[in-house]
Amino acid sequence: MIYNLQLLRFLAAFAVLCAHLILFGIAKYGLDGTHLSDPAGFMMMGVDIFFILSGFIMVYTSSLDAPMHPRDAASKTLTFYIKRITRIYPIWWLLCLMLLPVLLFYSGWVNSSADAPPSFLHSFFLIPHETVPLIVVGWTLEFEMFFYLFFGLTLWLGRKMQVAILCLAAGACVLYGALNSIGHFAPIPDTAANPYLLILTSPFLLYFAAGMVIGLIYMRKTLQRYIMPLALIALPLTLAYTASHEYQSIDRIAHFMPLSINIFMIFLGLDVQKIIVFKSFCKWGGNISYALYLLHILVIAAAVRIYITFNLDTYFNYTVLALLITVGSLIGASMLYYFFEAPLLKALRERVKRRTGIEN
Repeated sequence: MIYNLQLLRFLAAFAVLCAHLILFGIAKYGLDGTHLSDPAGFMMMGVDIFFILSGFIMVYTSSLDAPMHPRDAASKTLTFYIKRITRIYPIWWLLCLMLLPVLLFYSGWVNSSADAPPSFLHSFFLIPHETVPLIVVGWTLEFEMFFYLFFGLTLWLGRKMQVAILCLAAGACVLYGALNSIGHFAPIPDTAANPYLLILTSPFLLYFAAGMVIGLIYMRKTLQRYIMPLALIALPLTLAYTASHEYQSIDRIAHFMPLSINIFMIFLGLDVQKIIVFKSFCKWGGNISYALYLLHILVIAAAVRIYITFNLDTYFNYTVLALLITVGSLIGASMLYYFFEAPLLKALRERVKRRTGIEN
């Protein structure tokens, strides 16, 4: 376990929570929280860091050391898919089912700012769709599942060849999407109109590629010692670059990618240098990060609706509400992990092992 990356995982989820507190409170509900608006864009970088983490962790924990015949690697690939499915879907399904009555009877409460209500079937299975998922942060899970699909299919190539092919494919797809967006390849369907092509050509794929490349570097013991010095040298440059460009969603990757990679490498370098602190806190934070990432949206939506319905602004302002939501999200995520996610994952892994003999 890389404790510093567990801490980074938690900090990324917590940053997204803070960003959504601002975006939901001010932009959607018009509450008095303008003094919190400045850091909102920066905090959304937590999502970008999550994608880099995914690319790194897959290379670090799942890749085969050397190429294998696809038949021989089938068991490894099956194990990989089982791990990813049991990690992503159970808690997602639970929260989707909790929201189903609201979608059926109060559909206007679910993603009310979207052009159309979400498709429950597509949301439930994280299948790309024209509308946003039932839980809005699910769009990032669609990217994750897309990445896992192709990562699993290329496991047999061995770590180095797999990373090279996936990175080249990601670069080619992103380049195609960029050219398509400025009017090239007109006879080919517009990527913006197709949810599958939208993911296939998204610049977000570059984050997974970056994480995989960093994973290769980390696996080379002779190169590990250079991670922290390079990250510290690059930090002033990436901070200056990010500060000199006003954030806009249209150029999010160009705006955040250098600093996201830099932050990730700093946390990774801390592990290489054995600067590991608060191991218990890091482990707890990493464990609940996924639950926190999914649950906080529901906590915010419910709390703000109650706040508005009962005119609670006469008793305390939005800053106090934001603190209450933060504490409630952390407690709820902890309970969701320790009383549902962890026991269920353990039971599923034991069941899979009994049925297939595969160590999950």
